[in-house]
Amino acid sequence: MLTNKIFNASALHMPTLHGMLLNNVNILLNETPLKSSTEDPVALFKEACKNEEENINVLFNTLNDAMKELAEE
Repeated sequence: MLTNKIFNASALHMPTLHGMLLNNVNILLNETPLKSSTEDPVALFKEACKNEEENINVLFNTLNDAMKELAEE
């Protein structure tokens, strides 16, 4: 997995990317805000994906693709 060290100062940083992806997934799959109060990003992603393995796999593949694209810029 790529780290923040790869990105320059003008690149979108990982917490921002994670937050954007989490919000978008939650909007697409759920009609209500997330109920969990945890700060664990994996738990939040699982909740947004309705704990369905296929949704979780798509989400993490999308996150990896986005990080690769940012690293290439």
